[in-house]
Amino acid sequence: MALTSSGLGSGLDVAGIVSSLMKVERAPLGKLDTKEAGIQAKISALGTVKGSISALRTAMVALQDMSKFVGLKASSSDSSFASLSVTAGAAAGAYSLEVQELANSQKLTSKSGVFTADSQILATSAALGGKGKITITFGDANGTSAFIPNTTKTPVNIDLDPGSDGNLTLAEVRDQINAKDVGVTASLIQAANGDVRLSLLSKDTGKANGIKIDVAAPGVATDLNKLTYDPDALTAGFEVLAGNEAKDATFILNGVSIQRSSNTIADVVSNATITLNKKTTAAINLEVKSDSASVSSMVDALVKAYNDTNKMLNDASAYNAETKQTAILNGDSTIRSAQTAIRNLLGISIEGTGDLQTMMGIGVSVQRDGSLKFDKSKLEKSIAADPANVAKFFGAYDKVANSTIVPETAKTGIAYQFDQILKRLVDTKGTFDSKVDGLKSSVKNIGQQRELLTRRFDSVEKRYREQFTMLDINVAKMQQTSGWLSQQLANLPKG
Repeated sequence: MALTSSGLGSGLDVAGIVSSLMKVERAPLGKLDTKEAGIQAKISALGTVKGSISALRTAMVALQDMSKFVGLKASSSDSSFASLSVTAGAAAGAYSLEVQELANSQKLTSKSGVFTADSQILATSAALGGKGKITITFGDANGTSAFIPNTTKTPVNIDLDPGSDGNLTLAEVRDQINAKDVGVTASLIQAANGDVRLSLLSKDTGKANGIKIDVAAPGVATDLNKLTYDPDALTAGFEVLAGNEAKDATFILNGVSIQRSSNTIADVVSNATITLNKKTTAAINLEVKSDSASVSSMVDALVKAYNDTNKMLNDASAYNAETKQTAILNGDSTIRSAQTAIRNLLGISIEGTGDLQTMMGIGVSVQRDGSLKFDKSKLEKSIAADPANVAKFFGAYDKVANSTIVPETAKTGIAYQFDQILKRLVDTKGTFDSKVDGLKSSVKNIGQQRELLTRRFDSVEKRYREQFTMLDINVAKMQQTSGWLSQQLANLPKG
């Protein structure tokens, strides 16, 4: 009916009245929104603080890496000729180096005209009576005496299968050699029209890694026999071009002539590796000397991370007495726990480390504002005097040998102890996660309250509309009755 439409009966503004009443009714929703926004802001702030503490933890854990406490650095007067690197346990020293010859791997190349095409058929299954076979033996093929087998390497047998078509091609020989991955790589080179070269490269350098090839092809003679290479006879289809000989590296170190099979030499200077790059024209200098820069830079990073975290914690929990304004996490127990935890860094004492004992021993001191200051010179002096003691103070260990477990000896160091304190704060299900989980639960509860209130408000609004619509109808009826009465009274006889 038309009279049930809001305001159509008496002109009463039903929609406006209901809207105004619902604004009052919905006031609790605004309070819930404000409360939720505050909780979300806390969650965000806690996440930022947790990230800062995690960065502090990372900076501390870096100081557990023993490779940083070698206390030495290696240098070369010209690394284009040779370079030097060191590992833990290396000793200071200076070396004069002359590189006379670089280690080289042997490369056999088929002679011109031996093979004419990739598709050249070297044998058939009928001729072979099945499969062919080659045997590759590694050894010294460059001496004046007979070929000397390398006793550290077992000769490798490679079956050569003609395949379903019964034909064994040059390309198939290449592929089947490479498929075995036996320390020899085969390649085909198109030298000229009708001239394809088969190249066999020994993967390992050194004169003891030269190649000898024997062909076992039962049945009649085939082109497969062209794969034979005997460095003593030199009658087969291969040759060793200039520069492709198997060679050892030869060099003079501090006047001592040395020969090695590789250009990477780790057994001449203890805990050091020399890498030869090219022949020298004159002696170059290699040196191992003290280096504290890497440890100093890590401690510097630790101090910066500490100061950043300390400032963030202070800012997040601050109170401004003048404006009487509090920061978002003021009074939060999690922040107080974190402040107490990071300050423990300065109180940890490590026994058996002489004058070091605490962070002050390596040059880290506290300023009036609670921030840290780092005196690099004090740490550098400690490293120069006893790098092993500095490593012990931090609890450094070989992370390569102990990639999954921290050894017990490292757990007495300050890095491990402080890391465990921070771990309880920021690890999964740690202090921060527990706090955030609680806040998220509060957000969830607010959502549930909002949902209940919304359903209630829908019911209240419906009731208001029904009530004021009925009022509108009744007022309209009364107005009609009033109008009729007024008309009747006006029509009564005068006088």
